[in-house]
Amino acid sequence: INFKHETSAELLANTEDPSRFRFSKFYVDGKPQLMVLTGPEAQFFIYKSNPMTWLQFLIFLAIMGFVWLLIYIIRYQQREQIYLKQKEKEDVLRLQYQVIMNQINPHFNYNILNNVGYAVLNEDRNKAYKMLADYSLMTRKLLEGSRNLTQSFSEELEFVELYLKFQKERFGENFEYSIQADSLVDLHLPIPKMMIHTFVENAIKHGLAEKEGIQKIAINLKVANGSTVIQIMDNGIGRKSASRRNGDSTGRGLNILDQVIEMFNEKKKHTVVYKIIDLDPDDEM
Repeated sequence: INFKHETSAELLANTEDPSRFRFSKFYVDGKPQLMVLTGPEAQFFIYKSNPMTWLQFLIFLAIMGFVWLLIYIIRYQQREQIYLKQKEKEDVLRLQYQVIMNQINPHFNYNILNNVGYAVLNEDRNKAYKMLADYSLMTRKLLEGSRNLTQSFSEELEFVELYLKFQKERFGENFEYSIQADSLVDLHLPIPKMMIHTFVENAIKHGLAEKEGIQKIAINLKVANGSTVIQIMDNGIGRKSASRRNGDSTGRGLNILDQVIEMFNEKKKHTVVYKIIDLDPDDEM
């Protein structure tokens, strides 16, 4: 039995022989008491149940509840992190597949092989070999970078230039293109994959392909107000005319690019935004 008495320390100090202790239990008004006889002296102790026992039980339950809640929160966060990582991995794989499929355009590949076949038929071996070499290089770059959703400016521009070379073969002398980068532009800076290629492809497919006469497209890179600006201009038929002629366009390329840019902006320190502006037909490129 646990009990407390303020004179117990004094009692023990004055007691030299433990055998002199005598204990007696009795009740007063139904309350148990303990009497300790030490020779001529007697000490009385009242003992009873601790009224704070129920509070100790509640504190114990509260502590156990808190520990259980903490474990639950930790496990929930761990499961949530695993789910988010898995979802992010699946999103990346899905975008990688969509990017590859968008770049391996069946119509574009058909045009390339058709041009190669035409050159072989006309016994222009040098032209056929050069086109096959460029096509091989373009395909290799596409496959080597298939696991990435980003690439440097220089890698993107190199791929776009190969693409424009084939378009030059397709459209002939009327097709003109230029790529210029200011010396202040960091060509090693990572950008979303297809960021330039998508707009170039759309400009040719929806604007220049339907235009008669000289077809121009210009790509300019410069630094303004601490940001890298990419400017892609063409003298095509315009978006309004293109929408009337290509009413079945799905906008799939821009949709994929928007998803790649969104993921890029979430992970990188710098962000990417774009806007499309209709030029005046009288504006000089």
